[in-house]
Amino acid sequence: MFAFGNTVAYMLSDGNGGLTGFFAAGYVNYATSSLTNDLLIVAVAAVVLMIAEARRLGVRYVWAYVAASFLIAISVSFPLFLIARQLKLAAAKSSEP
Repeated sequence: MFAFGNTVAYMLSDGNGGLTGFFAAGYVNYATSSLTNDLLIVAVAAVVLMIAEARRLGVRYVWAYVAASFLIAISVSFPLFLIARQLKLAAAKSSEP
């Protein structure tokens, strides 16, 4: 929730440019551009993995994890998905003869 708190604080501050300003702030210099691009690449890879694994294992509500990745933070939704995935794997293993 650390990342989401910073997002909320930014959005509540005056004169920030709103959502457009939020994304523009990710590219104000080379350092922030590098971090922003790195985060976007990781987020895309995580979303692809979540969708593929959810289909393979039958993890329900994958759309909620994907939406939370962009609405809250990938650092929150991806670990939650991995927990749901692990529970699904454990349930499948325990039902094997």
